[in-house]
Amino acid sequence: SLKHMPHSVELFLDQVHSGLWDGTYFVRNAPHILQATPKVDLSSPTISDVDQPEDSFLDPYQRFQDADLNHVRFQEYHHHHPHDKWTVGFAGQPGGPSFYINKEDNTEVHGPKGPSNERGRWDDAEPCFARVVDGFEAVRWMAAMPVNRSNKEGADRMWRYLKIKKVRILNDDKDW
Repeated sequence: SLKHMPHSVELFLDQVHSGLWDGTYFVRNAPHILQATPKVDLSSPTISDVDQPEDSFLDPYQRFQDADLNHVRFQEYHHHHPHDKWTVGFAGQPGGPSFYINKEDNTEVHGPKGPSNERGRWDDAEPCFARVVDGFEAVRWMAAMPVNRSNKEGADRMWRYLKIKKVRILNDDKDW
């Protein structure tokens, strides 16, 4: 929520408003998360010629860097927003731009007591800033996608990356 996670929420909304997530991919289907990222190897066999981005999207991550929206400025965490099932968090430290959807409760993994957080501090936890509230059928469909166990990029990489065509902000006051 904006009240408890203002920096992370604002960063994600700025990324969406700037069109930075358009043309990126969901690439990871780990047992605990689905991960989207602009950091994609365009020569990967999981991306076909049809999926190749337009010239303006040749380096999606560079667009995030150019807009200065490639990561949070500080690790933000609030105990009111743990990494419960179907919540959304920024990956890494510093978090972003990659984000993930938690497929299970990952509070122990990505929260203040996670394995990469030796000090157990809230400012070392990954930001959890949103919750999936609709479209569960699509999320479950993505979670059922097969992974390439022999992939050099990681055993939880999807056989075929799922392209994010367009991300937009929906206004509750409008009919969508």
